Order: sequence, then structure tokens, then C-alpha cells
Amino acid sequence: MERLRVILSYLHENYGEKITLEDVAKQVGLCKSECCRFFKRQMGQSLFDYLLDYRIGRSLALLEEGVATVAEVASQVGFSNPAYFSKVFRARMGRSPRKYQKQGAAVGPEGGDAL
Repeated sequence: MERLRVILSYLHENYGEKITLEDVAKQVGLCKSECCRFFKRQMGQSLFDYLLDYRIGRSLALLEEGVATVAEVASQVGFSNPAYFSKVFRARMGRSPRKYQKQGAAVGPEGGDAL
């Protein structure tokens, strides 16, 4: 469990930067493939999917503030390509980041009321 704590801590502290599998594996003294298998066994999802979910989660508050552009938010949460951020955001949230920013969290995915 210490390894998992170290990995999660590293991801949470560095999500706004470029993170490579090699960087993560070095943190816990594993090769890249062992690190991937370990993380998936412990968390039930790939390290990459976890990081994408975490980055999208962190973007929500920034979008709700409405101060930064979508491109700025994308960069702040670790996406080097705003179009890719928008694609991932839409896949996970059911609407575009711009629409989320305009409508806020009060509206659930697909434009319906949040529960």
C-alpha cells in the first residue's frame, strides 16, 4: 500500500505537468510494465485513465470560476493540447468544457438537471 500512496501522491502533486510512466515507475522502484500492472490491480483502472479522470476533476472548479479560458484550464491541469482536453472532457462529462463553463455544475451530463 505504500507504493500506491507514493504513486497517488506523485500524480496529485504533479498532475499539471507532463507525467511519463517512466517518472511514476521511478518513484516506486518498478519497471514501467510492473508499475502499470500494480496500479491496475490496486485501483481497477489504468494509471493513464486515473490521471485523465483526476485532471478532468481538477478542471471542474477552474471552469466554474469562469476566469480562465478553456485552453488555459487545459494547460493548468496538464493537457498540452486544448482540443484533446475538450475531447476527453466531453467523453467523461457528456458535454464540452465551454458548455460546462457557461452552464455550471447545476446541469448534469447531457444538459439535464443534476441529481
